[in-house]
Amino acid sequence: MVNAALRMPDTFLTVTRTVTGGVIGLSVLRLDGHHVTAVASGEAALEHLRRQSFDVVLSDLGLGPGMDGWQLPGTCAAACQRSG
Repeated sequence: MVNAALRMPDTFLTVTRTVTGGVIGLSVLRLDGHHVTAVASGEAALEHLRRQSFDVVLSDLGLGPGMDGWQLPGTCAAACQRSG
């Protein structure tokens, strides 16, 4: 039995200005056997987080117009609390 505290993250959501902006990081994570979903905005990240849980969310801080990487964590937390 594997201790859950020692389990490596399996699912990653990456949020970058352009999906191609994180290609190297995505490739490394995928080569290491992780499942990676990439989106290009904070709003798209929220939509994915409402439908699926992720072990790790990696985000650029300056995402451009709309929600930025500074606002994303608080918005995600509020959305998770509302959805239960």
